[in-house]
Formats: sequence, structure tokens, C-alpha cells
Amino acid sequence: MPTMNEIYAAHADRYDELVSREDREGSLGRELGRLVPAGAAVLELGAGTGRVTRLYAGRVRSALLCDRSAHMLGRARSNLADFRDRLEFRVLDIREAGTLEGGFDVILEGWALGHCALEEYERLSDFLSGTLAALDALLAPGGRIVLVETLGTNADRPAPPGERLARLYDLLERDHGFRRTVIRTDYEFPTVEEARRVLGFFFGPDREGRISDRIVPEWTGIWVRERG
Repeated sequence: MPTMNEIYAAHADRYDELVSREDREGSLGRELGRLVPAGAAVLELGAGTGRVTRLYAGRVRSALLCDRSAHMLGRARSNLADFRDRLEFRVLDIREAGTLEGGFDVILEGWALGHCALEEYERLSDFLSGTLAALDALLAPGGRIVLVETLGTNADRPAPPGERLARLYDLLERDHGFRRTVIRTDYEFPTVEEARRVLGFFFGPDREGRISDRIVPEWTGIWVRERG
């Protein structure tokens, strides 16, 4: 099983295979329809191969898509070719957001903050405060930050997968004023065997062995904070 960093560096095709099966009922798209207004200027951090971007790209004025993996952004350029007139791509880690120029109506992050928080865990509070301050400085008046992170895959109920992410989520809500919404983003595969193959590549043989249905439950948290 490759590491997540190895997947992001060289396996965009397998990543697309995974996320194309995610969110069978379109829950995330409905939430973004509420949170990303028509005509907005968007900064998306951790854009990956563009699956989340596609949920809002047709109605925004512009979007700057950032990811620390040039490999993933290369696939995003191809996947999002229909929206090329309003998209810009940049290889950039969320920790480098302070180098950007501001004026965004929405700053959207998908599953990138959690990865960085694990890497920065020994200084998590300082990392989070600094990162959020940098994002706040990029917001236009009345703008909002939208953070999308995992609350468990193949789980019966939503919960942070591990104490470290639990601490991150607690800091977001307790110290930084974010409000959480929980949604279902279940995967749907044609067969149980396909579910095991695809998810096993990402999550390992132990998780693969616990999959017993072609529909695999997943919980996602959306944390939102608006600028006054």
C-alpha cells in the first residue's frame, strides 16, 4: 500500500477512481451550492484532481486551484477543461497561502488541512492559528472559509478518525469559531469486490477486509467561519 504522499505524487488515476465513487447522494454538492455563491471568486486549497471544483465551477466568476502536488493538478487541468476560462492552477501548499494576493469571497479547503495538521502536530495550535490568520487576510469583506475534512470511512457514525484529528477539530470549534455540519458522503461501487480493491489501495488490507457491501458509508464534516 503506498503512502498518501506517494499517491498524491504519482497515482492521480487511482485517486480519481476512488473519488468518482464518493458521495453517491450528492450531499457535498448541495452544501457547496449554499456556501459558494454565484459569481464568487474562490480560492481552493488541496484541489487534487478537481472533483470538488466541478461541483461549483459552473457558477463562479473565478477559482484559483492550489495543491502541493503538480501531478494531481495536471489531472485537474484535464478533468476541468470545460471551465478553463475561469480557472487558474498553482502548485502551492496550504502552509504557503500567505504568499497569495487576497480578495476571495470563498476560501475552500478539502482534506488538506488535516494532512498538514498531522505533519505539524507537535506545534498544532501555532500552526492552526498562523494558517487561519493567513487565510483571513485573503478574504474579501463578507467572505467565508469552508473546511471539508473526514469524519470516518466505513464507520457506523461520524467521529474523528484518531485523537490527533479530534484535537484539530476541537481547536477549530472551541478556539477559532468554526461551525460544523455533518453530512453523509457514502461510496457506491458496482460490486463488493470493486469496493475492496479500490478502497484497499488507499486504506490498506485491514480496512479492505472489513468492507462487506458495495455501498461503503462515509461521514464528512464541513466547518464554516464567516468574516464580518
